[in-house]
Amino acid sequence: MLYIFDLDATTVDSSHRQGATLDEWKRLNTPTNIAMDKPMALAHTLRWAKKNPRHTTMICTSRVLGDADMDWLRKHDMLADYILHRVEGDNTSCGWLKLKALNNWRKRKGLTWRGFTEDAVIYDDNEEVLHVLGNAGLPVVDAKTQ
Repeated sequence: MLYIFDLDATTVDSSHRQGATLDEWKRLNTPTNIAMDKPMALAHTLRWAKKNPRHTTMICTSRVLGDADMDWLRKHDMLADYILHRVEGDNTSCGWLKLKALNNWRKRKGLTWRGFTEDAVIYDDNEEVLHVLGNAGLPVVDAKTQ
């Protein structure tokens, strides 16, 4: 089973550095602020899935990840088997960004979309992501209900 996790407001509380716009988020995305992030309850599910050799874990986030993010994930035992994230300069909306990233990943793995979605689930808090990926056939779990 492939367990896919979003970061912000799903497995990571980064609310202290969220602005109203993507530009504000980028401005607040400093190593000092990242260090103040806190794991959320679903971080335990990520860690649980990592321990089971029958499961594969993935982080699929709309943020651009840097060294400070990777250090934070490592410190909190949240590095997944695969990590998909936004490329600097890509302003694609979250749902479509994640659909494209997951589709490209499954192609590299030689999977059909149907084969991919039959053995995967994504945890996310973003309504657009839940809508786009759910409509594409990927099982979604609203992190706000967990």
